[in-house]
Amino acid sequence: MYGVTCRVTKKLDRFERRAVERLLAEAGLVFEGAPDCTALAEDCDENIIATASLEGSVIKMVAASSEWREAGLSGQVISALMSAARAEGRYKFFIYTKPEAAPKFSALGFRELAASKNSVLMECGAPGVNEFRASLEAERGKALSDGVEAGRNYEAANNDLQDALRRRADLKTELVNINFAIDNTEKFISDYADYEDSIQNLMTATQAEPSLRRKILGTVAEIIQIPQKYTTAIGTVLGRAWQNIVTENEYDATDLMRFLRERRLGRVTFMPLTTMKRNDLPREYQGVLELDGVEGVASELINFDSRYDAVISNLLGRTVVVDTQETALKISRRYGFAFRIVTLEGDVFQTSGAMTGGSTADNKKRVFTRE
Repeated sequence: MYGVTCRVTKKLDRFERRAVERLLAEAGLVFEGAPDCTALAEDCDENIIATASLEGSVIKMVAASSEWREAGLSGQVISALMSAARAEGRYKFFIYTKPEAAPKFSALGFRELAASKNSVLMECGAPGVNEFRASLEAERGKALSDGVEAGRNYEAANNDLQDALRRRADLKTELVNINFAIDNTEKFISDYADYEDSIQNLMTATQAEPSLRRKILGTVAEIIQIPQKYTTAIGTVLGRAWQNIVTENEYDATDLMRFLRERRLGRVTFMPLTTMKRNDLPREYQGVLELDGVEGVASELINFDSRYDAVISNLLGRTVVVDTQETALKISRRYGFAFRIVTLEGDVFQTSGAMTGGSTADNKKRVFTRE
């Protein structure tokens, strides 16, 4: 298409990510996970007008600007994404889409695997399970019509079919085990087992007080999603704050504090949306984000609803995530410990000059990776 170019990148810079997030928001989607690579379509002014990402073998976060939606850009970015992946030796792809969009992906070589009222699972690449089983059934039919030789072919095909059915049974058993693990995890989360007693007490007690429970928007851990790469770093700098409870306003917070006191349930820190103040990295230190080894500002490396922006800025807006201790030491000295720095392994360099490091407990990782 004239004036439109496509490219694939392993890592989005800050400006590319913001542009992608805007496209996704326009399509009713959010940026999630840690994609292996992302395809970007740009117009002649280098504005990003379409995007698609690949994580593992799943194509996700496909969106195009409303002004270009009829131009077939989704197909272009998906094709670019698959071409880049094939160059690395990956040939199997999956995608979830709405039923009405399925024909568009069929034109790109995708086949339907399963469908419901609201979504369709499609695959592209090597033959899928349905095609494999259909081919076995065809061999079986030919064997029945070809006499003795056909009988031998039938026996071989039937053995293959039985192998496929056994594999299918194994998959069903695995699915049961996965569902069992999910059920146990959901119970574990609903009981707030990794939280302090006061949080558990409040969450349990307010189950019988719906008017009070509605005043709780969630804990900090519940309102954010942290890519696995940054779980240790961000979980460490949050400290106990991951258990803080977010409320709509200060009045809801004081009602809950009064309830805690009257029931003698313990003490809890609340973060009302109406009172939280931002704590962003000052403009004069923004240059640190261009240095080697710097991953970014902690608040910009995680996913959360924009309504919680001030809360997340207050907790993580002045924290920079880097790769190693060596990078952290170099930047701390260069900027005079003007902002907090944390390494991917969880070593923290405070603005006071204090440094904290060592091993970390697994309970935070469980909380932040429970999804």
